Amino acid sequence: MYQPPEHPQHNPNAGHGYPPHPPQVGGYGPQQQWPPHQQPHGAVGTQPRAYLAYNIIGIFGCMSVLGIIGLVFSLQVSSRWAYGDVAGAEQASRTARILGIISLIGTIIMGLFGLLYIIGIVFLATGAAGPSAI
Repeated sequence: MYQPPEHPQHNPNAGHGYPPHPPQVGGYGPQQQWPPHQQPHGAVGTQPRAYLAYNIIGIFGCMSVLGIIGLVFSLQVSSRWAYGDVAGAEQASRTARILGIISLIGTIIMGLFGLLYIIGIVFLATGAAGPSAI
């Protein structure tokens, strides 16, 4: 005997033409498997320097963009080291050092020019830079 198909609203197993959802296992799904060379247990040895101070001081100078980019690389050193990415931590440290030194030198040069400018203004204001009028 022929029976008409049930309406999808009356049948909870019918999915309106879509396949059924897979069963949920756990609350967060499958756990991520780390690559063998980047296990999240940390690396063995001494962590490379981050040169954080160089880049923070360099942000306040005339090359603040380089200081900010160097700061990003400085902050990556410890996180890459913590995940066991030794080569990545060393590369981030080298990049942070180069950018930090460049931005620090730019800050020092800008400070010297500012100091010379202020000294020049003081000399001009006091009249000590030129001959006195009689």
